[in-house]
Order: sequence, then C-alpha cells, then structure tokens
Amino acid sequence: MMKSIFAALNDAALIQGLRQHKWEGDAFRVVGAADNARDAMDGLFSCAADILLIDMQLSGRDGIELICGLEKRPDTVVLCSAFFNDDTAKLAAEADIDDFIMLPTDADEIELRLLRMTNPDAAEELGRKRFHAMLREGAEKMLDELGIRFELKGCRYLSAAIALFAAGGGKLKNSIYPRVAAMFDTSANNVERCIRHSIETAWLKGNMSKQHEYFGYTVQERRGKPTNAEFIAMLSDRLKNGCNTDMLF
Repeated sequence: MMKSIFAALNDAALIQGLRQHKWEGDAFRVVGAADNARDAMDGLFSCAADILLIDMQLSGRDGIELICGLEKRPDTVVLCSAFFNDDTAKLAAEADIDDFIMLPTDADEIELRLLRMTNPDAAEELGRKRFHAMLREGAEKMLDELGIRFELKGCRYLSAAIALFAAGGGKLKNSIYPRVAAMFDTSANNVERCIRHSIETAWLKGNMSKQHEYFGYTVQERRGKPTNAEFIAMLSDRLKNGCNTDMLF
C-alpha cells in the first residue's frame, strides 16, 4: 500500500528532490511540504500524511516542539538533523520519534530508510539493485579507461559480467554468461565470444598504460592478453575494493 509523506524540512533542494523522486514500486508519494514551522503546521492540519519527515532545526520552531504540539500526528515520524548527540537522542525518545536521519542526505537514502521501516524485503531488494548499478557504473568506467568502447556489445556484456562476478555471482560458464545472456536477450556463447573480441580489441588498440596499471605482470606473457576469466576476475577484485558494501546491509 502506498504511503503518503509530508516533508517539513529546512532544505528547499531536498524537498524538491523528494517531490521529483521516482519512488521504487510507487511505495511512497509526497502529499505536502514546508520549509518553516508555520506552513508545516498548516499543511499537516490540511492533509493527512502517513509519514512525517521533520527537520530538527525547522525555521520558526524547534522540530521536536512542533511534533509534541500536534493534535494528531502521522503514524510514522522521522527526525532529520545535521547534529546528533545524547541530548538529541533523549529528546527524540521522549517525543516518540520512530527514526532519525542524519543531514545532509538525499531522496535515495530517505527512500531506503523508509522502506526498511515499512517493507524490509523491498528495502533489501532495492539496496541490492542500487549496489549492482554502482558496480556496473564502476565497471564501465574501468572499461572506458582501458579503451573498450561502450558501443561494442562486448563492453556492455563485460560491464554486466564484472558487476555480477564482483557481487558473488558464481562461475563464468555456469552462471555469469547465462545471466548476462538473459539480460540482453542473447546466448551465453555469444556473450563469451563478444567479450573475448572486446578484450582482444582493447589489447591491440587500447590504453597500454592502463593495461599495465590494472594487470601488471599477472597475465602470461606468451599469450599477451588476459583470458576472459582473468580479465573479469581481476577487474571485479579491483571494483570490490573500491566499493561501499554497506549498501548490501
């Protein structure tokens, strides 16, 4: 069931971001917003919201004071603040606040936090989806640096394969290639062949300094270029070392 949000935040950009955000599965919608205490009181009185996002430092009145002054409060109240200490925690507990979000933040983080409260399974799935998208973006950047052009099918297949491998997707032939093939509506054999061609092209025409930086002397000299497995495994390791795995909870 869709949950409605009222955003009482001393941050016009964040309010705009929440209004324009494409919520996962249409789980939430913003029904009202205010950047000061007076408009927040009027807005909360005129529209029924399931969730209240409220700034600790709301213009015109302390956010917790405003919450305590409400005759009828939303089912879920989330306090947002750039400062959090023992005093803030005590005040929040006394006001029966449901959750606390540190500022600055953005609509993506707020969505994930709200989903964790209302639908943990959906939150876990969204976290994994965003983590995989981050891996894909990182893989595409590395491939570009190596000279593998994104317009090549093999580059798109490679970025997906590297991301899956980095996320613990299993063995190449039995798991990675078939999953990439399903993503692009092609065959596993075609995925393997296009990836091999992209690696060969990069080794002939790509950035040699980046090849040395990424692969060093680990590739067998008699072959010159890495195998598909070597290429994907090594870039996956590099990718994992630079990523924030906290998104996987």
